[in-house]
Amino acid sequence: MTPDEIDRLFVRIDTALKRNHPQLHKKLRRGAGLAKLQKLKKAAGVDLPPAFLAFFAWHDGASSEVSLLDGLIWQSAEGCAQLKSMMDGILDDGHYASWTEHEWWSTGWIPFADDQSGYRSLVLDMHGSFGGEPGQVLVAGAKDPYRAILAPSFAAWLETFTEIVEGDFFEVDDPEDPLRLSFSARAEKQFARRRGYPRVCEPRPVEFIEAGADSSDGDPRATWPAEVPASARWLIAGDKHWLIDVDGKQVSSWSGKSPAKLTRKDSKAKNPDEAKQELDKQLRKKLSAGFAYGLARDASPARGEPVCVLDVGDGCNAEFIDLSPDGRTLAVGTMFRDAYGARISLIDVASGARRELHRFEPRDRSQTFVHRVAFDGDGARVFVQLNTALWQLPIAGGEPERLVDSQDPKRPGELFNPFVSKFCLDAGRERMLVLDKSGIQVRPLTAKGLGKAILKIPAKHGGKREYREVA
Repeated sequence: MTPDEIDRLFVRIDTALKRNHPQLHKKLRRGAGLAKLQKLKKAAGVDLPPAFLAFFAWHDGASSEVSLLDGLIWQSAEGCAQLKSMMDGILDDGHYASWTEHEWWSTGWIPFADDQSGYRSLVLDMHGSFGGEPGQVLVAGAKDPYRAILAPSFAAWLETFTEIVEGDFFEVDDPEDPLRLSFSARAEKQFARRRGYPRVCEPRPVEFIEAGADSSDGDPRATWPAEVPASARWLIAGDKHWLIDVDGKQVSSWSGKSPAKLTRKDSKAKNPDEAKQELDKQLRKKLSAGFAYGLARDASPARGEPVCVLDVGDGCNAEFIDLSPDGRTLAVGTMFRDAYGARISLIDVASGARRELHRFEPRDRSQTFVHRVAFDGDGARVFVQLNTALWQLPIAGGEPERLVDSQDPKRPGELFNPFVSKFCLDAGRERMLVLDKSGIQVRPLTAKGLGKAILKIPAKHGGKREYREVA
């Protein structure tokens, strides 16, 4: 699209806005000058499309009172640069490292409109995420996984936006606030006139590497190069080794598949404090990418020092974990996007090696909420509370067994209502405290699952309240 063609689009938009939304049009800022555009180009770090720069030279965004771009606030050139700098810093800190690169967020993305809450933005994608074209326009959010590629280029997006404004395909979010407009269903159809668009995409969590022989057999620390100091942190993922240490202002890392043949990389910070910050930053990135580390090389941690640090994976928080009775294994429960599927993993504390024990994938696309995971007294099985069901998973392998499910008449019994109480085990992990419509029960754990109740405490029913919370 030529500069003259782009300018004609701006004239059409101005004309339509003055006719249909004159008060809103008055809130658009004057065009950005050359100095502001230069700062935007510098912040982007790449050559920006002429149509994108012309967009800000036409109007340098709009007042925060105005939501013209599908309910989003049109940022100024300076605001774009600041938003990009902020998001680049968050990325650099490893905040999204547990997601596939350039899919949750990317240093190639320049947000030019947003909702000021982190849940929805319009971004110019100069990377070409999700197999798309560099320069495409997509919907993304720092806090929300929804992604949709709206147009293959900014010029194409601008052309469609012009048609939306001329057709007045807007909805007023609040009749008392006519300056806040969202796209109507007709507007959405305008983007769909271009074949293949909009294209909804989904950011993918980093797939962790299953344990390899090097991570579970023997002690690879014994074969580290002599130059690696005893204080170095050892991280491992499958057969990949990565070590890091800081000495004054110098940060050194070693990587490779063979502990005896590691490649060294050094960098220098301005001062020792910045070197420690760099070490922490690199550790976070590796942990989020599936690596885990345990003891320092001397294997003699001080009291209170962590012996295992890792990311649980699947973009989840470390909320559903349990340590085996012997302290050697972690059971971890994670959920996939929007809880459509769940994974139970076992992680070796000493090496960080992980193994998928079971994956719950509902056939009817219903959500699967993990509420608790716990080892039994022998560490031979893991109990999982999934929705209103209790499962037992044998550690040695084999099919999982659903012991109780309040929604399955074939497995009647205790109603494991996770919104009232989650099951509890006693100190010896031999008995389970459960909640029933009729009250509280304590049942022993048997080889087959749950034995008959050895203690019952009736619940007092009153009005609509059927349950009592168990602390």
